[in-house]
Amino acid sequence: MNNTAREVILESIRSHLAASVPFDKQEADRGFSRMNADSFSSAPICVQFKTSLEAVDGHCVIVQRDEGIVEALDRIVRGQHIAISDNPDVERLLHLTDLEIEELGIAPNAHDIFRFDTGISTVQAAIAETGTLVLDSAFERHRLVSLVPPVHIASEHTA
Repeated sequence: MNNTAREVILESIRSHLAASVPFDKQEADRGFSRMNADSFSSAPICVQFKTSLEAVDGHCVIVQRDEGIVEALDRIVRGQHIAISDNPDVERLLHLTDLEIEELGIAPNAHDIFRFDTGISTVQAAIAETGTLVLDSAFERHRLVSLVPPVHIASEHTA
């Protein structure tokens, strides 16, 4: 790439970043900035995510802290075949429950993943406008756990 093309691209990025500054403040004013766990479930962005996901026939249960996660897992996955990502935090959360799990697979391979009822993984971000979860593409097994089983349970990535 020659210097002229590079400068055009960089100038475009600079101008778009400068133009977004007023919108950054709007998002912060509407509560879209990072929140603590106590205010998360009632935040407008969380409600918007839930509404967007449910508009496409998804189901969304928003919980706080480990206790809320354990309670939701007890209701949703009892007696199922569960595949989890290879994130140690997901396995830790499952061990906090009293669930009787028919089968547990930690990051099963592409062939075996099809026999699981539920996949549990972490997500790195969410897009409220579309009800979309964002997973790090570097984790192939992680993505399969979220895509193949009919039910996907997502936990915020905390690291």
